[in-house]
Amino acid sequence: QNQNQNQNQNQKEVGRRECSSVADVDVSVGTLSKAIGSHGGFVTCSASMKRVLVSVARSAMFSTSLPAPSVAAATAALRVNEAVGEEMRSRLRGAIDAFAATCAARIRETRGARCGGMSDDAVCRWVGVRVTGNSPVVSVMIGSEGAALAAAAELLRRGFHAPAIRPPTVPANTCRLRVALSASHGLGDVRELAEAVA
Repeated sequence: QNQNQNQNQNQKEVGRRECSSVADVDVSVGTLSKAIGSHGGFVTCSASMKRVLVSVARSAMFSTSLPAPSVAAATAALRVNEAVGEEMRSRLRGAIDAFAATCAARIRETRGARCGGMSDDAVCRWVGVRVTGNSPVVSVMIGSEGAALAAAAELLRRGFHAPAIRPPTVPANTCRLRVALSASHGLGDVRELAEAVA
């Protein structure tokens, strides 16, 4: 838990540095999708830069403003983040850690001595489970398109939605399952999914 608190504190400090250095940036572009759960994006800049962008930016010339519900959703998401963001990020970090540890334990259990003194991350990568840093998006390498579709169907039958990612999104024979963990997933469900994919 102390490690999670230290990681959260480090992330906060990085975010503060990012925000404090904005004064040195002429234009900053952001998205309202993914973490914010809305759609669209935004540009922050000076009033004079805004006049230039509105005049010459083709994407701004031929688009409309965001719908009011999208703006309201983004605003609400930012308020929720202020209220419970730390708790949610901590729970998400716990889900990511539990997924990685359970995958590694299951692989060691089924593959035994071949794992040797490998780290959990190395064990997972060895069989194609890519748990990347702080990302809640995990790739489980499968190979062929047919095998990836079959694996996704089996997981869905068990109650887990992990779609098969296939060409043209990825090169042929590198098909994978995409697992997206969230703070709302219970650790029991996360561990059960990890055991199923490892």
